[in-house]
Amino acid sequence: MIKISQKSVKDGRWFQAEEDGQLLGFATSSLNENNQVVLDSIHVMPIDRKKGIGTALLDSVLKWGNEQGATEVVGEFIPEFRGGEDERAARKFYNKHGFSIDGDNNLSGRVR
Repeated sequence: MIKISQKSVKDGRWFQAEEDGQLLGFATSSLNENNQVVLDSIHVMPIDRKKGIGTALLDSVLKWGNEQGATEVVGEFIPEFRGGEDERAARKFYNKHGFSIDGDNNLSGRVR
């Protein structure tokens, strides 16, 4: 069973997905001066993708943001490999979850 845990880190929050003590993925976030969640990163190990881990991590970040009173999420979309399958998959992931990515690769969405 996949377990999502979180802890405070300098200037933000660390979320990690584990199964049987094995790290499957992580997300980092913080709050900016406008009380927006800044989604710094989400990464799922390639072998563990398409198992709902990214969604579970994103949901945890959004829940945390909601608890902080935030209503918006912002970030910078930086795919590992521009123009490749990973970038297309990442764009599809964010779009599926209601996020938009503008021409300058700024990511934005709402805390649910």
